[in-house]
Amino acid sequence: MFIMSRSSYNEEYRLACLYWCGSIINSVAVLVPGGAIGKYGPKWSILLNVPYVVIPLYILFKVLSSHSASRRNVLTSIGTRVKKGPVEMLFILFFATCIVVNAFRAAVTLDCKHDMAKNYLKDFEPFLAEDTSFPKMQMLVYLFYFLPYYVYAIYRLLYPGPTNGLMKDLAVFHAGAAAQAQFVYLTTAQHSRTAANYRIPSTPAAQYCFWIINIALLIVPQLFAYRCIAGPKRTEKITDESVKEDNSSRDSYILRNRKR
Repeated sequence: MFIMSRSSYNEEYRLACLYWCGSIINSVAVLVPGGAIGKYGPKWSILLNVPYVVIPLYILFKVLSSHSASRRNVLTSIGTRVKKGPVEMLFILFFATCIVVNAFRAAVTLDCKHDMAKNYLKDFEPFLAEDTSFPKMQMLVYLFYFLPYYVYAIYRLLYPGPTNGLMKDLAVFHAGAAAQAQFVYLTTAQHSRTAANYRIPSTPAAQYCFWIINIALLIVPQLFAYRCIAGPKRTEKITDESVKEDNSSRDSYILRNRKR
Protein backbone atom coordinates (compact mmCIF):
# COMPACT_ATOMS: atom_id res chain seq x y z
CA MET A 1 0.00 0.00 0.00
CA PHE A 2 2.85 2.37 0.79
CA ILE A 3 4.47 1.70 -2.60
CA MET A 4 1.15 2.15 -4.40
CA SER A 5 0.42 5.41 -2.61
CA ARG A 6 3.83 6.86 -3.45
CA SER A 7 3.51 5.68 -7.06
CA SER A 8 0.08 7.31 -7.43
CA TYR A 9 1.51 10.64 -6.26
CA ASN A 10 4.59 10.29 -8.52
CA GLU A 11 6.89 10.09 -5.52
CA GLU A 12 10.08 8.06 -5.17
CA TYR A 13 9.40 4.47 -4.14
CA ARG A 14 12.50 2.65 -5.37
CA LEU A 15 13.99 1.97 -1.94
CA ALA A 16 10.63 0.78 -0.63
CA CYS A 17 10.48 -1.71 -3.53
CA LEU A 18 13.95 -3.01 -2.69
CA TYR A 19 12.99 -3.40 0.97
CA TRP A 20 9.79 -5.25 0.06
CA CYS A 21 11.61 -7.48 -2.44
CA GLY A 22 14.16 -8.45 0.20
CA SER A 23 11.39 -9.32 2.65
CA ILE A 24 9.23 -11.40 0.31
CA ILE A 25 12.14 -13.17 -1.41
CA ASN A 26 13.60 -14.25 1.93
CA SER A 27 10.16 -15.48 2.99
CA VAL A 28 9.74 -17.60 -0.14
CA ALA A 29 13.33 -18.87 -0.01
CA VAL A 30 12.58 -20.31 3.43
CA LEU A 31 8.93 -21.31 2.96
CA VAL A 32 9.10 -23.29 -0.29
CA PRO A 33 12.11 -25.56 0.34
CA GLY A 34 11.32 -25.76 4.06
CA GLY A 35 7.83 -26.98 3.31
CA ALA A 36 9.16 -29.48 0.79
CA ILE A 37 11.76 -31.11 3.04
CA GLY A 38 9.95 -30.68 6.38
CA LYS A 39 7.86 -33.22 8.24
CA TYR A 40 4.79 -32.54 6.08
CA GLY A 41 6.58 -33.24 2.80
CA PRO A 42 5.99 -31.69 -0.65
CA LYS A 43 2.39 -31.13 -1.75
CA TRP A 44 0.79 -29.74 -4.89
CA SER A 45 -0.33 -26.68 -2.95
CA ILE A 46 3.28 -25.55 -2.87
CA LEU A 47 2.81 -24.44 -6.49
CA LEU A 48 0.59 -21.64 -5.19
CA ASN A 49 3.81 -19.92 -4.11
CA VAL A 50 5.13 -19.67 -7.67
CA PRO A 51 3.73 -16.13 -8.20
CA TYR A 52 5.43 -15.07 -4.97
CA VAL A 53 8.71 -16.26 -6.48
CA VAL A 54 8.36 -14.85 -9.99
CA ILE A 55 6.77 -11.46 -9.31
CA PRO A 56 9.25 -10.22 -6.66
CA LEU A 57 12.20 -11.34 -8.81
CA TYR A 58 10.74 -9.51 -11.81
CA ILE A 59 10.15 -6.35 -9.77
CA LEU A 60 13.66 -6.58 -8.33
CA PHE A 61 15.13 -6.87 -11.83
CA LYS A 62 13.13 -3.88 -13.06
CA VAL A 63 14.07 -1.76 -10.06
CA LEU A 64 17.77 -2.54 -10.34
CA SER A 65 17.85 -2.05 -14.12
CA SER A 66 16.13 1.34 -13.80
CA HIS A 67 18.88 2.63 -11.55
CA SER A 68 20.58 5.53 -13.28
CA ALA A 69 24.26 5.19 -14.05
CA SER A 70 26.71 6.98 -11.84
CA ARG A 71 28.16 10.31 -12.87
CA ARG A 72 31.29 9.65 -14.96
CA ASN A 73 33.29 12.81 -14.55
CA VAL A 74 34.50 12.03 -11.04
CA LEU A 75 38.26 12.45 -11.08
CA THR A 76 39.02 11.34 -7.54
CA SER A 77 37.74 8.26 -5.75
CA ILE A 78 35.74 8.86 -2.61
CA GLY A 79 37.77 6.15 -0.97
CA THR A 80 40.76 8.48 -0.82
CA ARG A 81 38.71 11.41 0.50
CA VAL A 82 36.46 9.91 3.18
CA LYS A 83 38.06 8.67 6.39
CA LYS A 84 36.73 5.61 8.16
CA GLY A 85 35.23 6.68 11.47
CA PRO A 86 34.22 4.70 14.56
CA VAL A 87 30.75 3.99 13.14
CA GLU A 88 32.21 2.34 10.05
CA MET A 89 34.57 0.29 12.20
CA LEU A 90 31.64 -0.88 14.36
CA PHE A 91 29.79 -2.02 11.25
CA ILE A 92 32.89 -3.88 10.08
CA LEU A 93 33.12 -5.60 13.47
CA PHE A 94 29.42 -6.48 13.32
CA PHE A 95 29.61 -8.01 9.84
CA ALA A 96 32.75 -9.95 10.71
CA THR A 97 30.98 -11.35 13.78
CA CYS A 98 27.94 -12.21 11.66
CA ILE A 99 30.12 -14.27 9.33
CA VAL A 100 31.37 -16.40 12.23
CA VAL A 101 28.02 -16.68 14.04
CA ASN A 102 25.94 -17.54 10.99
CA ALA A 103 28.49 -20.03 9.66
CA PHE A 104 28.45 -21.73 13.06
CA ARG A 105 24.64 -21.79 13.29
CA ALA A 106 24.41 -23.23 9.78
CA ALA A 107 26.88 -25.94 10.76
CA VAL A 108 24.71 -26.72 13.79
CA THR A 109 21.63 -27.18 11.61
CA LEU A 110 23.62 -29.48 9.30
CA ASP A 111 24.25 -31.88 12.20
CA CYS A 112 27.82 -30.91 12.94
CA LYS A 113 29.33 -33.57 15.21
CA HIS A 114 31.58 -31.22 17.16
CA ASP A 115 30.86 -31.03 20.88
CA MET A 116 30.49 -27.25 20.74
CA ALA A 117 27.75 -27.55 18.11
CA LYS A 118 25.93 -30.25 20.06
CA ASN A 119 26.08 -28.26 23.28
CA TYR A 120 24.85 -25.09 21.56
CA LEU A 121 21.91 -26.94 20.02
CA LYS A 122 20.98 -28.55 23.32
CA ASP A 123 21.57 -25.73 25.79
CA PHE A 124 21.12 -22.50 23.80
CA GLU A 125 19.07 -22.79 20.61
CA PRO A 126 17.22 -26.12 20.21
CA PHE A 127 14.77 -24.37 17.88
CA LEU A 128 17.35 -24.80 15.10
CA ALA A 129 16.47 -28.51 15.03
CA GLU A 130 12.70 -27.95 14.80
CA ASP A 131 11.19 -30.67 12.60
CA THR A 132 9.40 -28.36 10.14
CA SER A 133 12.87 -27.46 8.75
CA PHE A 134 12.02 -23.76 8.47
CA PRO A 135 14.72 -22.70 10.99
CA LYS A 136 17.20 -24.90 9.14
CA MET A 137 16.36 -23.27 5.80
CA GLN A 138 16.69 -19.81 7.33
CA MET A 139 20.17 -20.62 8.59
CA LEU A 140 21.11 -21.91 5.13
CA VAL A 141 19.82 -18.70 3.55
CA TYR A 142 22.03 -16.82 5.97
CA LEU A 143 24.99 -18.99 5.00
CA PHE A 144 24.66 -18.93 1.21
CA TYR A 145 23.14 -15.49 0.60
CA PHE A 146 23.62 -13.23 3.62
CA LEU A 147 27.22 -14.24 4.28
CA PRO A 148 28.53 -13.12 0.83
CA TYR A 149 26.76 -9.81 1.43
CA TYR A 150 28.61 -9.43 4.74
CA VAL A 151 31.92 -9.96 2.95
CA TYR A 152 31.06 -7.36 0.30
CA ALA A 153 29.89 -4.88 2.94
CA ILE A 154 33.16 -5.24 4.84
CA TYR A 155 35.11 -4.73 1.61
CA ARG A 156 33.15 -1.59 0.74
CA LEU A 157 33.56 -0.19 4.23
CA LEU A 158 37.30 -0.73 4.04
CA TYR A 159 37.68 0.39 0.40
CA PRO A 160 34.85 2.76 -0.58
CA GLY A 161 34.39 3.24 -4.31
CA PRO A 162 33.49 6.31 -6.38
CA THR A 163 29.78 5.58 -5.90
CA ASN A 164 27.70 3.98 -3.17
CA GLY A 165 24.79 3.02 -5.45
CA LEU A 166 25.20 -0.75 -5.39
CA MET A 167 26.05 -0.83 -1.69
CA LYS A 168 22.95 1.21 -0.88
CA ASP A 169 20.71 -1.08 -2.95
CA LEU A 170 22.13 -4.21 -1.34
CA ALA A 171 21.89 -2.70 2.15
CA VAL A 172 18.20 -1.85 1.72
CA PHE A 173 17.45 -5.25 0.16
CA HIS A 174 19.27 -7.02 3.00
CA ALA A 175 17.52 -4.90 5.62
CA GLY A 176 14.15 -6.05 4.30
CA ALA A 177 15.26 -9.68 4.23
CA ALA A 178 16.74 -9.47 7.74
CA ALA A 179 13.61 -7.81 9.14
CA GLN A 180 11.36 -10.56 7.79
CA ALA A 181 13.73 -13.36 8.76
CA GLN A 182 14.31 -12.23 12.33
CA PHE A 183 10.73 -11.22 13.06
CA VAL A 184 9.45 -14.65 12.03
CA TYR A 185 12.30 -16.48 13.74
CA LEU A 186 11.91 -14.62 17.04
CA THR A 187 8.14 -15.03 17.19
CA THR A 188 8.04 -18.71 16.22
CA ALA A 189 10.86 -19.64 18.60
CA GLN A 190 8.80 -18.25 21.49
CA HIS A 191 5.34 -19.22 20.24
CA SER A 192 3.11 -21.32 22.48
CA ARG A 193 2.44 -23.81 19.68
CA THR A 194 6.11 -24.56 19.25
CA ALA A 195 6.92 -27.86 20.93
CA ALA A 196 8.34 -27.34 24.41
CA ASN A 197 11.54 -29.26 23.65
CA TYR A 198 12.32 -26.83 20.79
CA ARG A 199 11.74 -23.61 22.69
CA ILE A 200 14.62 -21.55 24.00
CA PRO A 201 15.69 -22.76 27.48
CA SER A 202 14.82 -20.49 30.37
CA THR A 203 18.38 -20.34 31.69
CA PRO A 204 19.85 -16.80 31.78
CA ALA A 205 22.78 -17.78 29.54
CA ALA A 206 20.50 -19.20 26.84
CA GLN A 207 18.10 -16.26 26.98
CA TYR A 208 20.85 -13.64 26.81
CA CYS A 209 22.62 -15.44 23.96
CA PHE A 210 19.43 -15.92 21.96
CA TRP A 211 18.11 -12.39 22.31
CA ILE A 212 21.43 -10.58 21.83
CA ILE A 213 22.26 -12.48 18.63
CA ASN A 214 18.83 -12.26 17.04
CA ILE A 215 18.00 -8.69 18.04
CA ALA A 216 21.38 -7.57 16.65
CA LEU A 217 20.65 -9.41 13.39
CA LEU A 218 17.34 -7.56 13.24
CA ILE A 219 18.29 -4.00 14.19
CA VAL A 220 21.83 -3.44 12.90
CA PRO A 221 20.97 -4.11 9.21
CA GLN A 222 18.30 -1.40 9.47
CA LEU A 223 20.86 1.02 10.90
CA PHE A 224 23.37 0.16 8.19
CA ALA A 225 20.76 0.67 5.46
CA TYR A 226 19.93 4.07 6.94
CA ARG A 227 23.64 4.89 7.05
CA CYS A 228 24.01 3.99 3.38
CA ILE A 229 20.97 6.06 2.41
CA ALA A 230 22.01 9.11 4.42
CA GLY A 231 25.70 8.78 3.61
CA PRO A 232 25.68 9.59 -0.14
CA LYS A 233 24.54 13.15 0.55
CA ARG A 234 27.77 13.70 2.41
CA THR A 235 29.93 11.82 -0.05
CA GLU A 236 28.27 13.46 -3.06
CA LYS A 237 29.11 16.84 -1.58
CA ILE A 238 32.69 15.76 -1.03
CA THR A 239 32.89 14.43 -4.56
CA ASP A 240 31.49 17.63 -6.10
CA GLU A 241 33.95 19.74 -4.14
CA SER A 242 36.78 17.42 -5.15
CA VAL A 243 35.84 17.67 -8.82
CA LYS A 244 35.62 21.46 -8.63
CA GLU A 245 39.01 21.68 -6.93
CA ASP A 246 40.60 19.35 -9.46
CA ASN A 247 39.03 21.21 -12.39
CA SER A 248 40.12 24.61 -11.07
CA SER A 249 43.65 23.33 -10.46
CA ARG A 250 43.80 21.90 -13.96
CA ASP A 251 42.47 25.12 -15.54
CA SER A 252 44.95 27.28 -13.65
CA TYR A 253 47.77 24.96 -14.66
CA ILE A 254 46.75 25.23 -18.34
CA LEU A 255 46.55 29.04 -18.13
CA ARG A 256 50.03 29.27 -16.60
CA ASN A 257 51.48 27.13 -19.36
CA ARG A 258 49.80 29.25 -22.03
CA LYS A 259 51.25 32.44 -20.55
CA ARG A 260 54.70 30.92 -20.69
